[in-house]
Amino acid sequence: MELRSDYGEIKLISVEDGSDFWILADEMTNYNGDLSPMTSNRPLIVESFKRGSLYSLRMTETEAMFQRGAQEDPLFSRSYLNDLSFYIIPCIIIVEEGVILWIWVHPRVRRLGFGRQLVKLSEATSAPDQVQGSEPFWKSIGL
Repeated sequence: MELRSDYGEIKLISVEDGSDFWILADEMTNYNGDLSPMTSNRPLIVESFKRGSLYSLRMTETEAMFQRGAQEDPLFSRSYLNDLSFYIIPCIIIVEEGVILWIWVHPRVRRLGFGRQLVKLSEATSAPDQVQGSEPFWKSIGL
């Protein structure tokens, strides 16, 4: 997958709306039948949502995106009922006091720079609990 030239600016959003939360939760649990990304982290995800420390990325809609119905693009999140998000990219970061507690990017949008953008836009300063094998990513962004 490549990013289209008509895509707008990407912004970090605090996930505060229940509909956005459940669309992202559906993305975490339904992408291949593997519940592992959300199963072991459910309490952390829910508590961070309640505290306001759960973030994702949203793309600003351009006129060209509106005209062609870009909400249907596979880049953007949707629920298992096929409800569309308003340009939310299926990725999450939990940051509290500058510390990254958890980061997740859906496999279909990996290697497009969204993990890097989550870290940069959240202004996180450390990631103490790095998943084994992810060291090159953290090194490349200076954490």
